[in-house]
Amino acid sequence: MAAPKVSIIMPTYNQARYIGAAIQSVVDQTFPDWELIIVDDGSTDETAAIVTQFNEPRIHYIDQVNQGVCIARNVGIAKARGEYLAFLDADDLYERNKLQVQVAHLDQNPTIGLTYGWRTEIDQHGNPLNLARLPATASLETIVLSFPFAPSDFMVRRTWVDAVGGFRLGFVVNEDRDLYIRLVLAGCQCVNSEQFLSYRRLNTEKTFSDLPAKLDDMLRALDTAFSDPRCPDEVQVLYNAAHRTIYLDWAYQAAIQGESALAQAYFRKVLDYDPAMLANEGKQLLHSLIYTATSDGGDPELRLHRIFAQLPPEMSTLATRCNWAIAHGYLLRGLSNVLWGRQARGCADFTCAARLGVTLDKVFLHEATVQLLNYEARFGAAVAQNTFQKLIRALRQSRLSTGARWLYGCYSINVAFRYYRNRQYTDVPLTVVRALLRDPLYLLNRGVVAILVRSTIHLLRPSTIRTWCGLKTYP
Repeated sequence: MAAPKVSIIMPTYNQARYIGAAIQSVVDQTFPDWELIIVDDGSTDETAAIVTQFNEPRIHYIDQVNQGVCIARNVGIAKARGEYLAFLDADDLYERNKLQVQVAHLDQNPTIGLTYGWRTEIDQHGNPLNLARLPATASLETIVLSFPFAPSDFMVRRTWVDAVGGFRLGFVVNEDRDLYIRLVLAGCQCVNSEQFLSYRRLNTEKTFSDLPAKLDDMLRALDTAFSDPRCPDEVQVLYNAAHRTIYLDWAYQAAIQGESALAQAYFRKVLDYDPAMLANEGKQLLHSLIYTATSDGGDPELRLHRIFAQLPPEMSTLATRCNWAIAHGYLLRGLSNVLWGRQARGCADFTCAARLGVTLDKVFLHEATVQLLNYEARFGAAVAQNTFQKLIRALRQSRLSTGARWLYGCYSINVAFRYYRNRQYTDVPLTVVRALLRDPLYLLNRGVVAILVRSTIHLLRPSTIRTWCGLKTYP
């Protein structure tokens, strides 16, 4: 039997609730030349029964005693026969064209070692929450500071994975970031295919045992980069920022799990790495906690109350900001609900925020603009405009219309820049004018003035005018 083009590796442990949908998302692919290797790492639920229901010769099932996710992934790699490797966590999903898009991207760009896509984030019930448009490229800098992509987002050439030895053993979490770091240090180029290709599931019910061990995995992955002599100086200077982010993530997790001693210790480490997190009334720290508390669709009020109750004395000055933080949490959750058609729930969230005396500050308005632009990239301009109008109505219904004019202007300016980048010059002037009607201060922005003038000059060229008039254009 000829080797398939793509081998998809799916490690699983007690994911019977989701694995059927994950497998079906592979079976439904528009690109047919694949094999799916499912490595069951000692599940005790109905995983095996669900897998065997699929009468599909391209699916291979391996049942082993529990040995951890790194060994499970490496067992799948060892069995894989494809030129390209893709990964799919058993609770995630592929878009139907995921393999087709990424195979084409690698085939057409031989210098790219790894390609990844944008993703839709969903909750444990499958309800959409956020759209994540990931960066155009993933450098060592972006990898140590954040997760530029997840396992279900990417496809990689088999030769690169073999070159770095697959997944390193001993990790319970963060084994994927450790792999990404080693790939990039070895010279692998990671480039975005810039389409929405996967669904990542976020579970509000998820808890972690042995938090110190999980934190240690995160720190060891970072050490893979910072201890390597190939790590450049411009990345070495990010040491404190990268460690601050890790400790903040686990301080949050410890707090919502009620592990106060750990939460306080980790919050102290955040300040050790970046004392400026408490500057400006701690807004940078607070906005990070607010976003994390709401990004998976959970209850922002419950979570933020838990966090504020477990802050160390050094952060006691933040206590007065509790209601402010909760109100902004409701704003973000309301934004997600309205964007995804849950209008009544979105209005209820906005009403809760209004009752707490919130105003629409630029942090929220910027996030709303980003999500609207992501929505447009996912569903098109007409759908995004309709959704935008629903958002404005929900804000006004909840008596939060103060920032609506600014939001309209900000969204319009970003659309104008997109039109300009795509050379849709005829659409630029009117879009800019719409923004200026909401906020004339955009005239002080050099970039806005530049695209307006350049688009107008382009439209006044004789060749453009002749095209408008339907006349033949001669060289």
